[in-house]
Amino acid sequence: MKRCVAVGGDTVRISGKTLFVNGREISLPGNAKHADPSVIPKDQAKRDFLNPVVVPPRSLFVMGDNRDFSSDSRLWGCVSERSLIGKAVIILFSIDPNAPWTDLPRKLRTSRFFKDIR
Repeated sequence: MKRCVAVGGDTVRISGKTLFVNGREISLPGNAKHADPSVIPKDQAKRDFLNPVVVPPRSLFVMGDNRDFSSDSRLWGCVSERSLIGKAVIILFSIDPNAPWTDLPRKLRTSRFFKDIR
């Protein structure tokens, strides 16, 4: 699941992990984070620096909330609006990717089960 950060006609740029849309700095939304404090140089990856990209008409620029470890529009480009299949309204099931399956009480984040996210 990804978050739409820009739509057709918008210009997206990333500089040192900071997202800019149409020249305006966009703060990280509530649940989004940068888990890796290091900044990858511009010539090595698009994660922390992205030259300006104009989003094509009827397309979306999407980013994951776990920004440092997300495969999103920075990697595979803009997404056609036709590819949009719905809007998330509830977290059905949630696991901690860092906890082992042998420790189910830590692995299963039951406090997030069936959480309304509208």
